Amino acid sequence: MPLLSSFRGILDAVASAPTPLWELPIAEARRNAEVGAAFLGGEPEHVGLVRDRTIPGPGGPISVRVYQPDGYGPHGVLVYFHGGGYVMCSIDTHDTLCRQLCNRGRCVVVSVDYRLAPEHPFPAGLDDAIAAMQWVQDNAAEVNGDRSRVAVGGDSAGANFAAVAAIVNRDDSRRPGLRLQLLLYPGTDRRGGYASLVENGEGYLLSTAMRQWFGRLYIPATADLADWRLSPMCATTLDELAPAHVVTAEFDPLRDEGDAYAERLASSGVPVEHRRVSGMIHGFMQYGSLVPEVMTEIDLVGARLRKALA
Repeated sequence: MPLLSSFRGILDAVASAPTPLWELPIAEARRNAEVGAAFLGGEPEHVGLVRDRTIPGPGGPISVRVYQPDGYGPHGVLVYFHGGGYVMCSIDTHDTLCRQLCNRGRCVVVSVDYRLAPEHPFPAGLDDAIAAMQWVQDNAAEVNGDRSRVAVGGDSAGANFAAVAAIVNRDDSRRPGLRLQLLLYPGTDRRGGYASLVENGEGYLLSTAMRQWFGRLYIPATADLADWRLSPMCATTLDELAPAHVVTAEFDPLRDEGDAYAERLASSGVPVEHRRVSGMIHGFMQYGSLVPEVMTEIDLVGARLRKALA
C-alpha cells in the first residue's frame, strides 16, 4: 500500500525546515517537539480525572500524570512510557494519546516523565521506567487501580522501555504478572542489520541521521549494543513473558526489528497480537487530528487494552 496521502504534507513540512532537528541545540529541539505535539494531537478528550504527582525514583522524584476513566474503580492500570528517542518529549507531548487510551481502554493510565539523555544517558530513563512500574504494582490503590491488573506500554523509545520492563518483571518472582505489554513501533535491537532501516531511512520522519543522533546522546560509547536492556531482542529467553500487542508501521525504519521481536515472542510461546499497519509512518499514533485512519488504530489498541485489563 502507498503512503497515506495525509502524511505527505507533514513530511514536506519537516523536510522544508531550515535546520534539521538533530542540528539544533537540545533545548530548541525539545521545544519544537512540544509545540508540534500540541498541534498534531488535536483537542484533548475528556477523561474522568487527571492528576499530576511525583513518585519515588532511583535518581530522585519522578513526575507522573495519572488519568482515570469515568466510573467507579478500582480499574486496571496501564503504565505508559512516551517516545522521543530517549532525548525528547514528555507527559505533555503524549497527553492526547494517553487520554485516548484511558477512555478506550477504560483503564487508569500512569504516564511517566522519565529522565532524558544527554543529561541522563542509559540506563537512567530505563531505571525510572522500571521504578514506576514497580511503584504502581505496590501502590495501585493510590491511583484507584488494581495491582493484579497492570500493563506496561509505550511508543518507540518508550516501547523499548516497556519490553525491557516486562522482562524485568518476569524475572522478579515477588511481583504479580503483567496483563499486557503494549509495544507501539518499538525499538528492539540496537545492533542494526534490518532492511527497513535502509528502505525507510530517508523521507519518513525518523531518518537515519536522527536515529544516529538519538543513539549518540543516549548510549555511552562503552555500552554493549547487545545488552538486552538496550536490545531486548538479545535477551537470553523471552519465555513466559506477559502477552504482547505489537504494532509496527509500513514506512518505519524500525518496522523489521519490531516485526522480528513479535515473531520471537510468538516462537517463545508468548501470546502475541501483531499488527503491521499499512501506509503509516513511525510515530503515527500522534497524528490523529490530521490522519483520520489513525483513529481506527487507536480504537483497536484501546479495545486490546480493555480486554487485557478487564
